[in-house]
Amino acid sequence: MRQRHNKSRNSDYSPRDNKNSKINCEKEWIEDGITQTALDSISDWCKKDLSNRYSGVSTSKLRKFYGEVKRIQSVGIDSEKGKRGFQMLKPKMAYAVGREKNNEKFKDLFEFLSTAIGYVNIDAHNSEGLKDRFSNFTQLFEAIVAYHKFHGGQE
Repeated sequence: MRQRHNKSRNSDYSPRDNKNSKINCEKEWIEDGITQTALDSISDWCKKDLSNRYSGVSTSKLRKFYGEVKRIQSVGIDSEKGKRGFQMLKPKMAYAVGREKNNEKFKDLFEFLSTAIGYVNIDAHNSEGLKDRFSNFTQLFEAIVAYHKFHGGQE
């Protein structure tokens, strides 16, 4: 059974699922910004799971979607084009995951990023903080790409 943890910003809370090495995206990472503890968890996840040469999560797959996020950032998340691009990010990733049905690590990454996309909440009636949430999402994704590569992610 999963234990409850204190998730305050300054705690040593580890968002890892105790049953396996999958990591959970925390809402605070998107709303308040990524913490050092979160970066350590992401680094550990990339080292143990995503960068494994048998994981099937290649650098090119990660960069493809990260590039899409950077394109959205360049047009502005608060523009109609940016919002449409961001809304399509999850279906595009789902399609890529669906093409590789047996790749559990890629599916875990999709679930993590899907949760983060939901936390950005571009459809909220009050879009206050949208740019900040999107910026935090972009930094989170950048950390995944960087640690994946650092820990020997496959090409």
